[in-house]
Amino acid sequence: MRIIFITVAILLSANVELLAQLIRHKSVPAPGSLVLFTQAGGVVAGNDFSRRLSDYSVRPILYLGAGLQLSKSMSVRLSPYWGKARTDQSGQSSSTLITGIDLSADYAFCSNRVTAFFLEARITGMYYGYKVEKSSRVISEGVDAAFGYGAGVGLRFRMGRASSMMVKWHFILTTSDKIDGFKDGMLHDGFSMLTVGYEWYFSALRGLRF
Repeated sequence: MRIIFITVAILLSANVELLAQLIRHKSVPAPGSLVLFTQAGGVVAGNDFSRRLSDYSVRPILYLGAGLQLSKSMSVRLSPYWGKARTDQSGQSSSTLITGIDLSADYAFCSNRVTAFFLEARITGMYYGYKVEKSSRVISEGVDAAFGYGAGVGLRFRMGRASSMMVKWHFILTTSDKIDGFKDGMLHDGFSMLTVGYEWYFSALRGLRF
């Protein structure tokens, strides 16, 4: 009987230590952590659904930002971004340069020691300039500002004690129909993006941590 009790005690202590390890090392940062991140990927702009999908080109977009982990599942982030867009329609081509800043919140679920899925909601403000050309001749151009809102879904992979890699698909629907320079199709233009990024987690009290 004594051997049984000793065996049970050893198993329980091992399980407690394993549980402590799982709690200490997660794919999401500890509440209160500062999150620094960068994302880069491709963006497709335009909601002129009357055109062929092949009329839209993938162009680069870059995000740099910081956020705060509010709880084990929720975080808020603020990030400026820069991107390009290109569309070809009816023998005309448009190019757009975009600069903006957005505020997002994400919710992590199905997380374990290595991976975590997350949902994201965002609002954004942007300043953009477009130019429409036909046969190398400028037909129209202009600059304007717009607001937008959107959502996304992604997956984080733990890469170290205080960092992770993420893959995310998200979209933004704007308040303008002139983002791509063509006033056609739906009332509002938008963006669809696939990005890959890297995050660092930092606590002012304890330094880098997971």
